[in-house]
Amino acid sequence: MQRQLCLQKDLAKAILFAILAMLASVLLMTDSGAIQTVQAYSTGPPGGVTGAPGDVGTCAGCHVGPPRNGQFNISAPQTYVPGQTYQITVTHINNDQTRQRWGFELTVLSSGNKAGELQNLSTLTQILDNDGPAANRQYIEHTFAGTFRGQRGGASWTFNWIAPSTDVGTVTFYAAGNQANDDGNTSGDQIYISQATADPAPSPSPTPTPTPTPTASPIQLILDTSGPALDQMAALDSILFLRDPFPVVNGANLFNMGSDRNTRLIIFVTNLQLTQAESSSAVVVNLIDSNNQIYDIAAEDVRSVPGVDSTQVIFRLPDNLPVGTFTIKVKAHGQVSNPGTARIRI
Repeated sequence: MQRQLCLQKDLAKAILFAILAMLASVLLMTDSGAIQTVQAYSTGPPGGVTGAPGDVGTCAGCHVGPPRNGQFNISAPQTYVPGQTYQITVTHINNDQTRQRWGFELTVLSSGNKAGELQNLSTLTQILDNDGPAANRQYIEHTFAGTFRGQRGGASWTFNWIAPSTDVGTVTFYAAGNQANDDGNTSGDQIYISQATADPAPSPSPTPTPTPTPTASPIQLILDTSGPALDQMAALDSILFLRDPFPVVNGANLFNMGSDRNTRLIIFVTNLQLTQAESSSAVVVNLIDSNNQIYDIAAEDVRSVPGVDSTQVIFRLPDNLPVGTFTIKVKAHGQVSNPGTARIRI
């Protein structure tokens, strides 16, 4: 009887140990790599799943699901200047309401090597340095907060890329993305890949040294040094070719019997040349009479004097100029000439 009781106790202990071993095995399985993988993907996958050359593949190595019906793209510059910083955006778009969790991983390579530096701009992304199967690579990917759990329609992440300090040729952005159904496992998810390239910006052509624009010589009103005053200008009646003093209305001018018989004067200036698009009225004669009344008179005719380095300007004397000395200056092309004088007679 005593022996039978001992055998029963030993059997009970063996059963208890077996149960404990099974529980321990279940606990170990719960903490297995498969469960860790699911959790790791929600907090960011391991490096090397962008689909770039030398990576282990893409997220499709673990995640499976229905046919893809969304979009996944990379917004990156088409050209880069060494050392400059650019913003990169990775975007998911999908109107499928079963897609409600999002992820990505991206790397930048040139000839299979790391190209530039990636920088976080928020807590939605994280950097993996020297991770993955290839040495000296850098990856950027979502964080747990960056999965936008429960969000429908899509998601995007923006971060900085600092271009390489030297021209390394064409760089390629490789990315893989996950549009997940958030069921807690790796089934029912859609995996996408995308690429973008950026070429070195062409070197700017050297700017040719501009030919200095010669400084325009100032307009000079030609003076008649033989006149009664030192500043008397060289001026003639345009019809009778008489010198000053001039009448405002010349009744002796039988060549002009029209209604406007006011005297026209010819004056002479240097360093004045009209362009083909300009009319004579582009030249203005500024006249101040003996009562200090000011007139701005548009020239009626402007033309070069043949064989002489000067230009003749014809203008009309205003009505009712008082007798006495008047002063004029010629204005054109933003310049004003030196003054010259002439006299008005009755």
